[in-house]
Amino acid sequence: ALDSGGNLYIADIVDDRIRKVAGGTIVTVAGNGSDGFSDDGGPATSASLNGPSGVAVDSAGNLYIADLGNNRIREVLGGTTPITLQVSSAILTFSATVGGNAPAAQAITLSSNIAPLTFGVSISSDATWLTITPSEGQTPALLQASVDPSGLAAGPYQATVHVAAESVQGSSLQLGVLTFSVSLTVLPATPAALGISPFSVSFTATEGSAALTQQLTVSDTGGGSLSFSANAATASGGSWLTLSPTSGAATPSSPVSLTITATPGSLAPGTYSSAIAISGAGSTINVPVTLSVSAPTAIILVSQSGFSFTAVAGGGVPLPGSFGILNIGQGSMNWTATAATLSGGDWLQISPTSGTVQQPYLDVSLVNVSIDPSTLSAGTYYGQIQVSAVAANTPQVITVIVNVLPAGFSPGPQVFPAGLIFTGEAGVTPGSQNVLVGNASGTAISYQSGIIGTNFSFLPTNANVVPSQPTTLRVYPDFSTVTPGSIQRGTITLQFSDGSPAQTVNVLMVVAPAGATAASADADAASAALAPATSAGCASQDLQVVWRSLQPNFAAVVGQPTTLDLAVSDGCGNLVNSGASVAASFSNGDPQVALASIGGGIWQGTWKPVNAGAVVINVGAYLEEGNLGLLGSPPGLNGSVSSAAPTAPTPTVTAVYLASGQGGTPITPGGLMTIYGANLASGTSVVGGLPWPQEVTGTQVLLGNQPLPFQYVSPGQLNVQVPYTAPVDTQYQLTVQSGNTLSVPQSLIVAEAQPGIFTVNEQGTGQGIIMHSDLVTIAQPGTPANIGDTVVIYCTGLGAVSPVVAAGMPAPSTPPFSTTVNPVTVTIGGQPAQAPFSGLTPGFAGLYQVNAVVPSGITTGDAVPVMISVAGQTSPAVTMAVQ
Repeated sequence: ALDSGGNLYIADIVDDRIRKVAGGTIVTVAGNGSDGFSDDGGPATSASLNGPSGVAVDSAGNLYIADLGNNRIREVLGGTTPITLQVSSAILTFSATVGGNAPAAQAITLSSNIAPLTFGVSISSDATWLTITPSEGQTPALLQASVDPSGLAAGPYQATVHVAAESVQGSSLQLGVLTFSVSLTVLPATPAALGISPFSVSFTATEGSAALTQQLTVSDTGGGSLSFSANAATASGGSWLTLSPTSGAATPSSPVSLTITATPGSLAPGTYSSAIAISGAGSTINVPVTLSVSAPTAIILVSQSGFSFTAVAGGGVPLPGSFGILNIGQGSMNWTATAATLSGGDWLQISPTSGTVQQPYLDVSLVNVSIDPSTLSAGTYYGQIQVSAVAANTPQVITVIVNVLPAGFSPGPQVFPAGLIFTGEAGVTPGSQNVLVGNASGTAISYQSGIIGTNFSFLPTNANVVPSQPTTLRVYPDFSTVTPGSIQRGTITLQFSDGSPAQTVNVLMVVAPAGATAASADADAASAALAPATSAGCASQDLQVVWRSLQPNFAAVVGQPTTLDLAVSDGCGNLVNSGASVAASFSNGDPQVALASIGGGIWQGTWKPVNAGAVVINVGAYLEEGNLGLLGSPPGLNGSVSSAAPTAPTPTVTAVYLASGQGGTPITPGGLMTIYGANLASGTSVVGGLPWPQEVTGTQVLLGNQPLPFQYVSPGQLNVQVPYTAPVDTQYQLTVQSGNTLSVPQSLIVAEAQPGIFTVNEQGTGQGIIMHSDLVTIAQPGTPANIGDTVVIYCTGLGAVSPVVAAGMPAPSTPPFSTTVNPVTVTIGGQPAQAPFSGLTPGFAGLYQVNAVVPSGITTGDAVPVMISVAGQTSPAVTMAVQ
């Protein structure tokens, strides 16, 4: 090709160069002679071409190259193009308190009109409290701004961040500069305050199984330092509960993890209870702990309880999801899975639909979940996956939600996984891994990319993403020059043509120390502790955790399932698959989520957002290797939870309480319970007669797949009864179906008994509903009972009865009355009381009563404590008046 000046350009396809002949002299104007693809945005002679087959020159002197091997048109700028830099936010605002925790980092996107460009970041010299990472790299990039308020006095602080980028255009160097501001407000110090997560702990095991562990986090939600002590109460059934450590000091930036260990040992099948009391900063928080021990059998565990997909009417197919099926009981477990939808036709597919988990805890069956939205109009659709097996807690269910946006809307692209871990030995490069880039809209989009870090590469660096087929981005590690025992991080940033926020893929490379073999580097960390070579020099390093799902500044919706997916490795390059605990906690007060291992170092769980607003997700991973407790926690992930209701609002269960007012405890056969939440029903209804119905105003409550009878229904509260025949000593799921909508399942332990006495304040405390024999007058101040009187204690949670009564049906009003199967004991004023009758109240549904004789030898008064015990469980104390 000739330019306007008569200079000749030659596509040298053999040498991968573009040559120029000017004035009788031949020079290279593009290409470094090595076939490949690299260095867009830099000097043309440093770039790699791959079989350039043609050239063209426009009137402005811009040179166009048909780069045949890379399937691209490359451009060498002939003139000069001013550089323009953009950030997603020109002002970042942080808030902290004196002596308090550092706020979570904030992410901003850096992009440019020419990409990629090499950039550098500088911060005003007086802002030593501010850090921007990375400080250099290529556009597009995701920058993280973090602040450290330690040592700062109360007051406002300002910083200016300068970003400079350069581009070689012809023989000139073009520069671009951008500034943005960061403000930090430091508030006066606040007193230390005790924080606990989670608020209740439950274990599920089989008879004779190994010890189980979970983590309890003690935090200082105020300022300064908080000293605390922790004590485990006497556990029913013996000393199966241990806690370590039992004291410590937490600061806002350094919470303390306590390890709770439940050892079933020789415990017989049953449900056992205890509690942990955490005291600090002048307050005490009691955390209920429940251990459910089943007879030797299989127990199903699914790694996800829900999926949420976003599609566009007439658009593309969202990326699929997956979940794991494990057996946390005993023996081999054959399973089957079915998928069904509540509306919209057959849009939900799963594969495979059956399988076998051979080894408990170690083997996992993976099931893929995909949707076909091609026939769906705009709206919200619900489906359910049911996993069944010969197991104590069959079936387990998973809720699937599809939010279909109107035609023409763009939900933005999907990138999964958002994080990769490569492990191996120095000099031995592991295989590549794939990242899928999906497009659910109806229009093709494209992306440009930037890279931070070394020892890895990826292709394609620029690509189109069509609605019908995801694009595969392949990441290639290079361990040829890495240092043994090193840990390296990098980031790939994708900037999309639809203007949606940039998305990232974090790359973590963990190199085995010298002396380790490739096999041990790929082994599970729990077994690697047996190999001294793999632990030399790295055994005490923190666990490495990478997010595979959720991007910085993510958006979630109240009630809809949000997938949590992470990869975990130890510092020796061993993927962590078993013997560990991984949990996510939420700054908005949502319940902690425990994650399950599905192999390959991958851990999954489902977060059901409850509270709307800004939220930071923190993840803690814990692995006990010998005498070492290894911890790992990636930086907190910022996002937001929207309360904006879709066209079919999701029923959301926020809490389940026993009718006596107890929360965080097991439910029982025949027991009454109250379900709190939102969108639980379309209206309010008080059931006026018996039997109680199993469906009211289009709402059903399912325990597993068994519907429960209603006593009261409203959008925010449901009162239901558990069947007397419900299997005990295992964990079941509770799901609310309202019309064509489904809640995310809530796991509940079903215990043989969990007694609770009804109280006047309906909160389980204070004056009990304990009646004189006239069944009208309460034994309270003003109308006390006398020594020797028989009183009637109204209660719930006493468990199985004989003869059996169907749930929601009235108890027999004539002999034989329905009495409790398990013996019931009563104490009044700390003294045992005779209990000639314990069973169902004649003519009522779900109401128990215990007739007891007020014993002599007690201290009389207006607040004499009363407790009932059954099946090894004792009710919280309530009071009655005795004279």
